[in-house]
Amino acid sequence: MRGKGKSVCYRNVASRWIRSWSLACVFSAIAAGLGGCDDSWKSAGGGDYDDFGLGKVVSMNFTSEEISCMRSSTYAKPAVRTAVFIDGKLYPASVSFSGATSVDDYRKNYEVVLDNPYRGRHVYRINSMPTDSSASRAMLSYTVFERMGFDMPHYEPMALWINDEYAGLYLWQEKIDETYFTLRGKEPVSLYQAEDSVARMDDTANLEEEFSVKIGSKEMVDLKYVVQLLMTAEGEQKCARLSQVLDVDSVLRYMAVAAYLASHDGIVNNFYLARVKGDQRLSILPWDLDRTFMGTVDMADGEFFSRNMMMSSFWSEDGPYGELYRNYYVKTRRVADAAFLENVLDEWASFVREAYENDPFLSTGAMTLDEHISEIKGHIEQTNAAVAE
Repeated sequence: MRGKGKSVCYRNVASRWIRSWSLACVFSAIAAGLGGCDDSWKSAGGGDYDDFGLGKVVSMNFTSEEISCMRSSTYAKPAVRTAVFIDGKLYPASVSFSGATSVDDYRKNYEVVLDNPYRGRHVYRINSMPTDSSASRAMLSYTVFERMGFDMPHYEPMALWINDEYAGLYLWQEKIDETYFTLRGKEPVSLYQAEDSVARMDDTANLEEEFSVKIGSKEMVDLKYVVQLLMTAEGEQKCARLSQVLDVDSVLRYMAVAAYLASHDGIVNNFYLARVKGDQRLSILPWDLDRTFMGTVDMADGEFFSRNMMMSSFWSEDGPYGELYRNYYVKTRRVADAAFLENVLDEWASFVREAYENDPFLSTGAMTLDEHISEIKGHIEQTNAAVAE
């Protein structure tokens, strides 16, 4: 069985700090809750690193043994203890590789679990965006989902430094977890993450393989009930019963935006289903939007949703579901006006240009930033032309 937990490889973190701090400074940091010394953090590994105009710098240091520990298990993703510096302030933390498909990539994703909170959170993801080198696709997709009423996680571009070397342009991202809901005044009851591109939702017997339980009972009672209704109920009975346990409106809006963005990954992967206290319905939340604006999906092409029974049944419904989906698709096209998106894209490119062009990996790649931006604009134009027709 695939492990879901994370082991931790511990080491004497203080020994790293002692190499460059005075003992008095170390004891002062410990007395202050390991918050760091005001005038000594630079020499401890949080040096005066270039942010390349982004305004955010994160630096970490790893020994070769720690890297080996992090690589020792693909599924468990063991963590190591180290010092993480965020905008110059020291945060003791556990750090591990993150992501199912990027673990073997040259540019890794990282999960950072801070001992002390940063902006109210302990857990963040450092995202390398392996298929979205400038993070432009993700940024545009977040923008479209937000304009269609979704409360998206916080993200910002950052300059990552590892062992005093510039590792490149990354995204600093809020995770969808218990804190995500708490910071928004909600109490989560259930949270399920679609896993490994297999979330077909066509059989209750397979749900443990299709979704991981992040919050709530491992029995997945509410999710299984939704799938059971999708499998058995029909017509008006199906609509009435589903509306009591599933936020159908959120699913239809999600489908419309996913189709507009050509988010093929978002049909059987890269989404969450969540239920909060005071609401008996599961709602859908987007996640990990780097594989978007890479093609065009016709609004009338139901094949796009065929891998997910919930979405395909809503698309093909002759009654209100099919009509509402089409209405939301047209609305998505309206709020995602090509001129607006291209302007947002140009502003983003200007903001990340210096970090992109100094990135040791991206700067030597096959595509320049301008070529990358031009490619995305081409997909936007194609999509809007197809919708207009």
